[in-house]
Amino acid sequence: MFDMLKALQLRLDGAEAQRKKDLEQAEAQRKEGLEQAEAQRKKDLEQAEAQRKKDLEQAEAQRKKDLEQAEAQRKEGLEQAEAQRKRDMKQAAEKAEAQRKSDQANAREQSRKLLVNINELEYKIKRLEQQAADRDLERKQKDEATQRYIESLAGDIEATTDFLAVGVSLSTLLFRLPFSNVLVIQDKVGLDRIKRRNLLDRAQALLASHLGLANNNSYSASLSFREALGPLSSSDERQTRLSDILREKRDQLPHETVSLITKPAALVLLAERFSKVRLHGDQVAHGYCPQSWYEGAVTRSVDKAALLDLLDLVTLVGK
Repeated sequence: MFDMLKALQLRLDGAEAQRKKDLEQAEAQRKEGLEQAEAQRKKDLEQAEAQRKKDLEQAEAQRKKDLEQAEAQRKEGLEQAEAQRKRDMKQAAEKAEAQRKSDQANAREQSRKLLVNINELEYKIKRLEQQAADRDLERKQKDEATQRYIESLAGDIEATTDFLAVGVSLSTLLFRLPFSNVLVIQDKVGLDRIKRRNLLDRAQALLASHLGLANNNSYSASLSFREALGPLSSSDERQTRLSDILREKRDQLPHETVSLITKPAALVLLAERFSKVRLHGDQVAHGYCPQSWYEGAVTRSVDKAALLDLLDLVTLVGK
């Protein structure tokens, strides 16, 4: 019995020892598990912290990148805005400059037209003054010619008497004088004006023929030449137009015609729209003259009777 108890006690002690050993092993395993868990926790915390820092760095890097992109876009927008502003300013400046030039051109054109009008008025005034001076000169020359003619009558009486003695009358003497000589005696100034007008008309007609505007023998050749210069009224413009025409066709023209380019005074006479030479000639040919101015020419004409009727008409009815 005692042995059984002792054996039981031994088993109990063995069991207790085994229990303690198991407890110690369990405690050791628990502690080891705790340590491993703590180590894993620390490792997880370190990894989490490292990941957090990494995420923060990435977020910061992305933020900086976004800021840089935003700044680049802002600068690009500013540059585009500045470029657009400069383009707008340039366009506005070009438009303003074009408007300024247009205004200047309009002002110059207005000034040119004003100068043309002034020149025309000055020309008309000078022409009227010249006409008045020419009339005074013509009147003075007529008076002097009349006086000389009266004074010469005394010297002609003797010669006339001699002619009458042989049956030749004074009227026969006058009929035998060349017509131009008689006209010179009666009105040298008028004849000079008609000659100058005739010369101008022939020169213009000849140019019309050379330039292919009309036949030289055509009555209207001179008019065709004047019309070819256009409606310009300024003497300078018409002279320039004539010079341009001569230069354009210089290869088709005679040397004498082309040489007119170097003779501005002749170009002025040819190109004048209101020609003083033509006007003075027309005044003689178409103007109003006293009855005595016609009588010599009428009495020397074979159409004397008809012309006397016309003279009576313009003298009596045309007053």
